[in-house]
Amino acid sequence: MSAAQPLAEPELALAAVLHRALLSAAAGDEGRTLTPVSLALDFGELKGEPLPADVQARIDRATRSLVFVSGEVRDDAGLLLVAGSAVFGVEAEAQTSAAV
Repeated sequence: MSAAQPLAEPELALAAVLHRALLSAAAGDEGRTLTPVSLALDFGELKGEPLPADVQARIDRATRSLVFVSGEVRDDAGLLLVAGSAVFGVEAEAQTSAAV
């Protein structure tokens, strides 16, 4: 089994863009305090310096303690640059205040 290769600069930048969008969607209007649990990313074929034009993220499911989100980043031609999903834990303080 070979060691995983580190991400190149364009991939890191796209991963950061999508991570921010996923975290923002998971926090929602309630402003939940979240802890990352998992993050999975799938990259499209990147050519040159990819410029994200359309970033979308949405909540797929939320429980009292976990928020499941997914999203994608596309370029201005609509080509998929990166898609991903994440799970965030809702911190206990946010759970109790939301329940009141």
